[in-house]
Amino acid sequence: MLLLDVLEHLREPLAVLERAAAVLVPGGQIIASIPNVAHGAVRLALLRGSFEYTETGLLDRTHLRFFDRPAIEGLFRAAGLHIRDCLRVTRGLTETEIPIDPQAFPAAVVDEVAQDPESATYQFVVVAEPGDGSGATSGGESLAGRLQQRFLAAERRFREVEAHARSVARELDARSQALNEVEAYARSVARELDARSKALEEARTRVAALDAEVEISRGILAAPSVRLVMAISARLRRFPRLHQSVRRLVRLVSGRTQP
Repeated sequence: MLLLDVLEHLREPLAVLERAAAVLVPGGQIIASIPNVAHGAVRLALLRGSFEYTETGLLDRTHLRFFDRPAIEGLFRAAGLHIRDCLRVTRGLTETEIPIDPQAFPAAVVDEVAQDPESATYQFVVVAEPGDGSGATSGGESLAGRLQQRFLAAERRFREVEAHARSVARELDARSQALNEVEAYARSVARELDARSKALEEARTRVAALDAEVEISRGILAAPSVRLVMAISARLRRFPRLHQSVRRLVRLVSGRTQP
């Protein structure tokens, strides 16, 4: 019978265990997984004065009961069950859902907590059977051994997936940063192109204005009266004063001839 992450959610776990033991077939066993409230992360959090519920894990807000190893042994013993095997799922101080910074505690305190073998136990998996445990299981390798192998394999796979996920996250961060840099460069190039396009447009406007002035000047110079006066002015260069007077006349005629 499987009671996986069940007992800590019950008001009366002893009564449930007793009923479960009563309906076991001969040779039947109960396999139960139970969180360890004495994990090192919980101990350090309590030293900090914190006992905050979480959505999942050791301090799941739906837990009604909390167990350490002696409490589990006492519960099964009271239900008339013998714990044949006890397996452990382990997590380090900083590997649980409870945020712990070991640097925030004196080193001696962290060492004292870490020295307890159960401080790394995240979850107990117990295999129990009715009576004093004198019965034997068939099939060579014990069920507990097979379960332990499966748990270890699952934990290794979890570690591999977690490491791969972190690697992918780092790769995505790097690509995102590179993309941001490319976008910033593209925006810079776009601004430069806009500035150059504006400068080119202004230059075209100035050229068009100069072309208009040239056309006006050509029209003025093409006027018969202006050409005549300029021809006379060229011949009178030998007479400075008279030449100066003619130049003033040219300017006067040119000004009147402009459209």
